Amino acid sequence: MANPIRILAFSGSARRESLNRKLLAVTVQAVREAGGEVTLLDLNEVPLPLYHGDLEDAEGLPANAVKIIDLNYHLQNSHVLPALIRKFHEAKAAGRSEVTAWGSGAPRREFLHVDDLADACAFLLRQDKPPDWINVGTGTDVTIRELTETVAAVTGFTGRIVWDATKPDGSPRKLMDVSRLTALGWRAHTGLRDGVAKTYASFLAEKAAGTLRN
Repeated sequence: MANPIRILAFSGSARRESLNRKLLAVTVQAVREAGGEVTLLDLNEVPLPLYHGDLEDAEGLPANAVKIIDLNYHLQNSHVLPALIRKFHEAKAAGRSEVTAWGSGAPRREFLHVDDLADACAFLLRQDKPPDWINVGTGTDVTIRELTETVAAVTGFTGRIVWDATKPDGSPRKLMDVSRLTALGWRAHTGLRDGVAKTYASFLAEKAAGTLRN
């Protein structure tokens, strides 16, 4: 066909929702029958299993919507980075001398900035023969302690960080296998501190505009 359809289908959570998988499977089948191409991008923090065959049979493939831009800064139910940003911002504003962080700080996590995600999507759409599925990530991780200290520095908090070992650590490590994407020639460009600084700037802008989700 003169103008083949291309789809980037995102899967961004460890939760498996059969309805989402089936809807995605129908979309994939329809596009392929029309002569189009589909690339599945896994934005989960756990690598996808090697997958061949019908999408509905890929039991290891979660297919939830990605909410990477729509950050929730709630202190109790948001993800680690937005929660830390709000916690240290408020501690600095209130003049507090210490901030309590959960767990030991030892678990390792990977963080991908949305600008890099967008760049990866554009890169994959330019490929003549994109892979059937691919992980998108940085391929590097940091400890929660390193992340916490980075957030403190970016927000300007100079007090003491206290680690509450009674709180759970969660999984010891979550790191993507990005070897397929690296082999194609793409790498993330936004470092941790730069990414945190951009996210904090967005937090401040949303707070000033009264649109902050908390």
